[in-house]
Formats: sequence, structure tokens, C-alpha cells
Amino acid sequence: MSSLIPLHVLTFARIGVGIALLTVPAAAASALLIPVAPAAILGIRLAGARDLAIGGLLFHTTRRQTSQIAEKSSADSSISDNNQYTTPLLDVDPGTVQAQHDSMIKAVLATGIVIDAVDMLSCAVCFAEGNLPGDTALLVGGFAGGAVGLGLYNYLRRPWAARA
Repeated sequence: MSSLIPLHVLTFARIGVGIALLTVPAAAASALLIPVAPAAILGIRLAGARDLAIGGLLFHTTRRQTSQIAEKSSADSSISDNNQYTTPLLDVDPGTVQAQHDSMIKAVLATGIVIDAVDMLSCAVCFAEGNLPGDTALLVGGFAGGAVGLGLYNYLRRPWAARA
């Protein structure tokens, strides 16, 4: 299994940002140099809910995937004793299970990539319209660009998948 660090960074960054935007939206926006009108707090909290949901889905799917890989490897080592009680009750193709998990994780990553790409585009449009200062557009757009990069890296490399 290749390094899961980039996937965990993306997962916990999304969860952390989501929690911050939901619980302390004005402070979080201020840290991102975003000027906030009281009416905009709702939009910030909605963005927090979105990031928390994507981070939670990534956490759930990758945790489930890696725990099943660990269970399979420990089961493989215990089957070698030819004990009748180690025979699985259902004959499930591990390749099918792996493909389903790959599909779930890739779908969550793809959703995050699209969301972050739209965030980057939104920053560019708001800056071009004069509604967003340049430093804010660069900071928020840069974070979104970093998330797109991490998402693409994980999507293409599939570090959660077992390697032969």
C-alpha cells in the first residue's frame, strides 16, 4: 500500500475547515481575508457544511477500505492452519469488494475536485468583477487549487488500494 498521507491531509483539512466555518464563521472568514457582512455568515456556514460532508465521506470510505484490507491480510495468515472455522460463510470475491470501494472513494474525490475547481473559478470571477480583493482571491483560490491538486493526486494514484 502506498502512502496514505496525502489522502489523510486532504481528509482532515476538509473536516477541519468545515468545522471552523460552521462554528466560528466570522473568525474563519477573517483568517482567509474575506470581508464578511452579517448576512454572509449563512453562506460561510453552508460552505462549512459542504467541506465537512466531503471530509466525512472521505474519512468513512478510506477508513472502511483500509480496515478491510487489514482484516483480509490477518484472515489470510490465519487460513493457512486449515482450520474448518476459518472458512468464510459467504464466498465473496475480494476483487469485487475492492472495485466497489475504489469506486466509492473515487466518487467522493471527484466530487471534491469539482467543488474546488468551481471555488477557484468563483474567486477569479469575483476578482474580475471587482467584488473580491486580489489578496483574498489568491489566498482562497490558492487553497482551492491545493485541494484540487491533492484530490487529483489521490484520484490518480489510488494510495488506499492494495498493491501487489
